[in-house]
Amino acid sequence: MERNYITLCPKNFDFQKLKLKDEKFTNLSEVRTLTYVDKVLQSFRYKIDKNTNKSFNGKLKACPELSTSISSKWFKEIIGYNYKDYIDLLHGSITFKYPYKLKTKPFSFCLNDAAIYSGFEIVELKPNGYKDKKFIKNTFKYKQPSKELNKFKYLIKFFNDKLTIDYKKINQYLKSQLKNDSDLINYLIKAQKTVNIQNGNYQFSYNEKTDGRLHSEFARLNKDLRKYLKYDNKSLVEIDLSNSIPYILSTILLNTNPISNKTIDNKFIFIKSLISYMLQNSSESLLNKEIQEFNKLSSSGEIYEKLMLEFKLLEEGIIRWTVNSTLNYSYLYRYTPNYSEIVNNSSHSEFRKFVKTEFLSMLFSRNSTYQVMEMVFSNLFPNLMKLIRRIKVGNYKLFSHFLFQYEAYLIFDLLVKEFNTLNRGKVFVATIHDCIVTTIDKEDELKNFVSNRLEEIFEHPPKIKVKRW
Repeated sequence: MERNYITLCPKNFDFQKLKLKDEKFTNLSEVRTLTYVDKVLQSFRYKIDKNTNKSFNGKLKACPELSTSISSKWFKEIIGYNYKDYIDLLHGSITFKYPYKLKTKPFSFCLNDAAIYSGFEIVELKPNGYKDKKFIKNTFKYKQPSKELNKFKYLIKFFNDKLTIDYKKINQYLKSQLKNDSDLINYLIKAQKTVNIQNGNYQFSYNEKTDGRLHSEFARLNKDLRKYLKYDNKSLVEIDLSNSIPYILSTILLNTNPISNKTIDNKFIFIKSLISYMLQNSSESLLNKEIQEFNKLSSSGEIYEKLMLEFKLLEEGIIRWTVNSTLNYSYLYRYTPNYSEIVNNSSHSEFRKFVKTEFLSMLFSRNSTYQVMEMVFSNLFPNLMKLIRRIKVGNYKLFSHFLFQYEAYLIFDLLVKEFNTLNRGKVFVATIHDCIVTTIDKEDELKNFVSNRLEEIFEHPPKIKVKRW
């Protein structure tokens, strides 16, 4: 089936009406016009969350900070040598042109207030004749991933025309969520991700030295939009490793390394030496007891519930504790009201999400950045908290990179790649961090494979959860 290409544009965009402004606009292409609008809009979308103080009567306002410089070279290559007609067509009605700041800088363009206030929507690019069809084909031509992504060929091959997204339903859903400028920002971000997938504009990134994960449009898509994705007209399902980072951390702290990889092994030696150091300088029995308890809670999937309970028990204690502590009082003073609101007025799932975010942020940040979580964790595991702080001294990023790389090797090399090989590359499979995704008809097959493989790798394997989209 031929792909329908889409784009984002302001609701007040009326091409037929715009052409009536002057006879020179008669033969202009709507597809090229929308491509020019998209160029301006993408920069606008990227910059609005960095300039949220720019407002007008509660609305976002056009300003130089939200504009984008567009060179004549881009116009000539993409729009054509008559690009000035397209600029004139939209100027005043949809866009605003800012003059040169420097002689070496091109004009900059921004959506004007009328376009911003009208709202936005996803529209189809409808070619009018052969030239438009050729233009669309060249504009959305598939780009080969870089060579560094060759190791993920077995995954990237599934990003094809069989992967579809119901952009019409998403458009309706996102518009129903619009209430204020903040919602508008979210709309533009989510809508652009939808456009990228529908148009086959897949951008992959991978850094072996940091998290080792494969980042794609699939993984970037917001959770509330995933249900609109299908592969080969089949709904999707995810297999999630519960509490993967806490579980991996607990496995490492037990001074074991059940999986072997050169990058992981080198970092494991460093972590292991620190663990040995701490064992020599603390009560070995107490630390081991805490590590074993942490591993038990992590593998059973109960670690966040335990932290949630501790948060509730310490609600009043946090304020009293700050008075006699050496921690940053101003930080806790700002933090406590938000914390109390979340503990007392949020749902169980919201509270759990908050605790999970705080715990992972504490692990991956400099010591004392998330001091309340450090205190909560210390109340449960005082010696373990000291060990984690000691590990992060000097280069805290090394610790987070190690945990992510460990997780990535487990997911990609020991689970996904083996599942793909087992099925001779014929079964759709994708990843979202610690989740493995396939079509719903392969749910049981993937679930059983992951469960059995984890039992082979780990003495006490983590729990897995299944979620249908």
